[in-house]
Amino acid sequence: MPGWSLWLVPPESSSLHAALTTLLTTTLPSLFPDTDHPAFHPHVTLTADIPPSAFAETDPQAWLDALALPEGGGSGINVVVGRVEVGESFVKKLTLKVEEGNGGLVELAVWCRAGAVFGGDFERARSSTTPPSTLTAALSTKILPAVSTAKQNATTAAEQAPDTQPDTQSDGPDQEDADREERNSWRGTSSVWLVPTALPVGEWTVVARREIEWVVWVWE
Repeated sequence: MPGWSLWLVPPESSSLHAALTTLLTTTLPSLFPDTDHPAFHPHVTLTADIPPSAFAETDPQAWLDALALPEGGGSGINVVVGRVEVGESFVKKLTLKVEEGNGGLVELAVWCRAGAVFGGDFERARSSTTPPSTLTAALSTKILPAVSTAKQNATTAAEQAPDTQPDTQSDGPDQEDADREERNSWRGTSSVWLVPTALPVGEWTVVARREIEWVVWVWE
């Protein structure tokens, strides 16, 4: 992948993060023992192509802290994780699709790309930004039951968490849908990671991170 990248990472204390990490680092390697599986951290790529020269006059953490982001996330961001999708390139062979519903996620990606790649040029950033959509997985339909199990584990853990709200009586299909979405959603401190993706995959570790509070993750 050319240049460095900015990743959006789920709250690291959430059951969503734990389930995805187990899926990517333990479950999938056990399903494909003869395949070399890089230990990707669960993330959504906001932008790649960041030149190392961006940090020539400062350290990466100071650069990321100073990067302009939309204030308060605008109206907030819902990251909706959906079905498994098959792609073509190495890092998109099989992914969990991220549906972008309210424009907030794309807007965050545009701001990141404008500031990190195009020197603040939002027009160029908007014209070259592909809607963020990846959680890296593996190369076989064997992943489908593994994803289902991971999702159930995440939801069960969220329901058993001390701060989970008590169940309320359903008021019909709309309320049932709302209750189901609440059980499958995670609010907390997400973070933007700066990762040197121009290096070999084994060296894709977080170099700098910046916390953000206005992201909700939903696993449909």
